[in-house]
Amino acid sequence: METHETATPAPEFPGILLHKAQLAAWRLASSEASRPQLNGIHLRPDGSTCATNGHALIIIGPPEKTEAYPAPDGWQAPIIPTDGVIIPTETARQAEKNLPKGRAASYHPFLASALVESLNGTVRLSSTDLDTRKVAEAKPLEGPFPHVEQVIPKGEPVLRIAFNAALLRNVLETLLATGRSVTDRAIFEFHNPNGAAVITYQGDNLTPVKALVMPLRLSEPEAK
Repeated sequence: METHETATPAPEFPGILLHKAQLAAWRLASSEASRPQLNGIHLRPDGSTCATNGHALIIIGPPEKTEAYPAPDGWQAPIIPTDGVIIPTETARQAEKNLPKGRAASYHPFLASALVESLNGTVRLSSTDLDTRKVAEAKPLEGPFPHVEQVIPKGEPVLRIAFNAALLRNVLETLLATGRSVTDRAIFEFHNPNGAAVITYQGDNLTPVKALVMPLRLSEPEAK
């Protein structure tokens, strides 16, 4: 009787990694000095990140678990406090900038993440291209960070419309290029769930501009 050995899966990397998508959240952080707890991204206990400027917010889930990451010698995985850690905007931006590009990143996708080396007194985020290591480090901001779940709508949505994100960004950037508005306000009109969105914008030249964006078809309800 033949026996076959079952390969034992490699253990998951025990540390906290922040993917480049999570670090990108700093773009929605506030820059107002009167709201210092919003001047960065919130690393939450589940490994996700969140940022808000009081008018918009973004929550980005943790990256998929990886089996290996080249941590420095003597490194020990830190533990995220129960109320999370607020990483200053400049630190998150520098950590994103430090991520390797080119051949190393394409061959080793896990290098598109920064390693959280320390949360004890300072936030230390490091990245490597397997030859050199770059570090972004600063004291965390004092909280508390707001409980953003309280402002996220609950229950079934009254309307669900999907748009190509790159196309929508292109349209909005084109509208802004026509002249900055006194109110910087773009008005979206939806006349039926399957029709185009009509966007009205009025720049400094006082000439109203209209744009249409066709939605994407939603074939199946999104998983919750």
